[in-house]
Amino acid sequence: LPGSRLSQFEAIDKPAMNPLPTRGYQYTEFKLVRVNIDYHIEFDRAFYSVPHHLVKHQVECQATQGSVSLTFKGKQVARHPRSYRQGSFTTDPDHMLKAHRKHGDWSPERLRSWAKDIGSNVLRITEAILSRRKHPEQGYRSCLGILKLSREYDRKRLDDACARAISIGSPTAKSVKSILQKGLEQLTLPLNEASDTEDKPTPIEHDNIRGPKYYH
Repeated sequence: LPGSRLSQFEAIDKPAMNPLPTRGYQYTEFKLVRVNIDYHIEFDRAFYSVPHHLVKHQVECQATQGSVSLTFKGKQVARHPRSYRQGSFTTDPDHMLKAHRKHGDWSPERLRSWAKDIGSNVLRITEAILSRRKHPEQGYRSCLGILKLSREYDRKRLDDACARAISIGSPTAKSVKSILQKGLEQLTLPLNEASDTEDKPTPIEHDNIRGPKYYH
């Protein structure tokens, strides 16, 4: 061919080249997720809100290193900074219900009423979960995880299991279920625990905080 490598480049390659991107390539992970009753989706063990009317619908999650974008039927419905803290909630207040409809929607009052119907300790653990969240809706999953155990276990057993979970400093659905599976709620609480149960403030709720008596 006539010319040199440089002349060939100038004549053929260079006119076809585009400018380099202003930003480097960013890896994006795509995942289909379902919106829970608390109008949050779960991705990589963190929770992100979407508009409340999408409860029970499936949305597409597009996660990059710095953000989580959620789309429904091709339209972006939410975008949040990505959180790497397990169990964290990222909630946009605009996604919340301004007033609960009369039928079909969960509410703190409905959860408390169900808990009260089961037992006083179930009510205590439910109120503790709801009160320690920035938005009560963020505690709906945990509360329902406990309340639905009444379909598998006797209500008295469930109430006793909640009492033990509170006494050992682990008021979570995971702990209550573990206590029931192992039959630990049937063991008598030590006197110093049983006598102080009603007066003690409920400990901080977190799966990683079980209290010093957890393995007794």
